[in-house]
Amino acid sequence: MNRSQVCLIVLCFLVLACVSWAQTPLTFIPTGPCRVLDTRATAGPFGGPSLTAGSTRPVNITANPECAVPTSAAAYALNITVVPQEPVGFLTVWPDGQDLPNVSTMNSWDGRVKAVAAIVAAGNNNTFDIFTTGATDVVIDISGYFVGPGNRNALYYYPLKQVCELVNTVNPPTTDGLGGPALLNGVPRTFQVTNTPNCSIPSQAAVYVVNVIATPVNEASLGFLTMWPSNQAQPYTSNLNSYSGVPVANSAIVGSGGGAISVFAAGADTHVEIDLVGYFAPKSMHGGQLGTLFESGDASGDALYTFAPCRGNDTRPTTFINRLDYVLQTQGGCQTTLPALAVQPPIDAYVLNATVVPEEGLGYFPIWPYGQQMPVPSTLVSMDGSVTSNMVIVPTGRKGEISAFASSPTNLIYDVAGYFASPRLTMLSLMPMPPATEHVPYGPVTMQARGGVPPYSWTASLPAGLTIDAGTGVVSGCPVGNEDTSMMVRVSDSGHSMPVTHSGDMTMITLPTLGITTPSLPNGTLNTAYSEQLTAAGGYGAYTWSLVSGSLPPGFSFSSSGVVSGYDAGTRGRWTFTIALSDEQCSPGPAPTQTYTIRIN
Repeated sequence: MNRSQVCLIVLCFLVLACVSWAQTPLTFIPTGPCRVLDTRATAGPFGGPSLTAGSTRPVNITANPECAVPTSAAAYALNITVVPQEPVGFLTVWPDGQDLPNVSTMNSWDGRVKAVAAIVAAGNNNTFDIFTTGATDVVIDISGYFVGPGNRNALYYYPLKQVCELVNTVNPPTTDGLGGPALLNGVPRTFQVTNTPNCSIPSQAAVYVVNVIATPVNEASLGFLTMWPSNQAQPYTSNLNSYSGVPVANSAIVGSGGGAISVFAAGADTHVEIDLVGYFAPKSMHGGQLGTLFESGDASGDALYTFAPCRGNDTRPTTFINRLDYVLQTQGGCQTTLPALAVQPPIDAYVLNATVVPEEGLGYFPIWPYGQQMPVPSTLVSMDGSVTSNMVIVPTGRKGEISAFASSPTNLIYDVAGYFASPRLTMLSLMPMPPATEHVPYGPVTMQARGGVPPYSWTASLPAGLTIDAGTGVVSGCPVGNEDTSMMVRVSDSGHSMPVTHSGDMTMITLPTLGITTPSLPNGTLNTAYSEQLTAAGGYGAYTWSLVSGSLPPGFSFSSSGVVSGYDAGTRGRWTFTIALSDEQCSPGPAPTQTYTIRIN
């Protein structure tokens, strides 16, 4: 290995040291739908004024006494509506304390009222931030929140391998009440969704994750559509809007209401299609009880892991039609955020915002796990060709891949906010670790884990000279030999999880021997300037030269950069001296030396 390759490895270490994944498994607490923020209302912490173009507004849900969200909440399940005063190129919501990410939560390029569901991590002081490119009012409703380990009432997520249809009022009326006719304007309607023959919904399912498509009859203006658990009073909240009368899709997290949900359409008779993509339920103590025909992921339930939102995919400027398969861990901008594909247990479902930028009307656009049959229900719809987004909780297919299908040419953007995976203690760092080079500072490399009950405790058996920090999992040190390259790393949590151990062999690279390569120096001439650069090879890092014995000709000097220079104005003779060379090795051996003689003629 040459000197430049050694430097490349060190650069990789610097990147690895900056990579960080969410560690704490989060589980769900449902709330009755509650209005958190409405900037159209009277000025106040949860009211006006409107957001101006280019402005950012922080929101602390836990400070709103109406919604009773505790400060232990680590993430929020929201529905966000914009009521623009001008076109909104994009609006982004992200955890306070982080930089504005290169992602979009929603768009309203034509200035229409639009809504999108979102799962947003809590940032500093339980706060998240809203940024908008255009002046707009913002309305935010909450349907639940996520908490860390230890809450016995919290629910786990069970993704479905295939989306199944709960309700479709376009169908003829049925005895189970899940078909037509359309919802009547201003008349609530309850659907006993556990009656559906399409989905085997377990009785333990407490919250449904659904995708709803509303289609106003005769393209009438739909002011808003609201969904809620049928055993609760109708809330003052909204899930979607279609003032222009076009079909609109949005995700929703809705309490089961004893197996029934209620829907209300204001402004127009409206057809609704409601499709189940997963559900929240108590942790299964006997894996597979909760609907084995449909579940993917951990049989006892999945937890949410959040991180700084990242852009996983952007097909612009090249549109596509028909099928597009995508592996978020190996493409796009989320490689350093998502765990490696080889981690076990793996990611079971992504939480992402999907945005389509169609060239024309887009009537059918499903997103589903790669390797499964393409579903009949659509995830997104944009019949008028407008830029449209939707939150998608999509299970991962084979190789961690997801698929999408476009019925007409469109661009597609995936922005990822988190994922669902097993709550079990899992080591994310894979073996073998990055290679080490003898006598070159190692890392630091930060070992990563998720699940269990943080904080974690790390122990390791490592090659000589390397150590691991018990609290942070940072591996660093100075490798001093290559006789024993075996290693073992173990992580324990603060609960009662079984420790997780990974082992393997570390590749140990021998550092090229440091040596001086200038064999001799030329003689000088009286009354003539003299300058010679000494050269070297091998070793690591910057070189430092020093004069260790002997003397230079009068008027000469020697620099730490290895330059012999000077001007002898009056003395002829021979001068002998010894030069030593050192570098940045962390465990250097004896410094190489070279003796030189310069004659001044």
